Amino acid sequence: MSLSRAKSGTIDLNAAASAARSKTSLRRVKTFFLRYAVRLASLALFVGLWQFASASHLRLGFVTFANVPAPTEAFDAFVALARSGKLVPHLASSVSRVFAGFANAAVTGIVLGLAIARAKLAEDVFLPLPRDRAPDPGGRVDPSSHSDVPFGRSVDDSSPSPVLCFQFYSARSKASKT
Repeated sequence: MSLSRAKSGTIDLNAAASAARSKTSLRRVKTFFLRYAVRLASLALFVGLWQFASASHLRLGFVTFANVPAPTEAFDAFVALARSGKLVPHLASSVSRVFAGFANAAVTGIVLGLAIARAKLAEDVFLPLPRDRAPDPGGRVDPSSHSDVPFGRSVDDSSPSPVLCFQFYSARSKASKT
């Protein structure tokens, strides 16, 4: 075999590998754009249905759109709020309330959890409601729940830790009051 044939064979192998890589990358680009086109179409369909439901004051039993503004009205109100200069103070106020609520729930949960872990009286007073009434899903939904500390209970006990229970109930009760 001559040297020129060996070189041409190497070039052909490189060309074939390059063509395979370009087909794979083209397939990835097509898949990428197709997935985002489907997502965009889904979003457009949702907004269209929202517009129709609110414009026609659709009633679906428990769900009614009589008092729900249309997306066009919501966008117009957003533009008016942004132009008025009140958007940033409103956002800052909302974000500070969210962080204050989270900090309150975290501090309360940690303090009560430590109290329950250290004092039998605190356990008897504060633990029955969350322990007996808290729903325990078959599979853990919250990734942070994998770091449960059993607080004096056996590791095989499947009920959630007191800290997570109190945070859950604090958030749940605040959401039901609003």
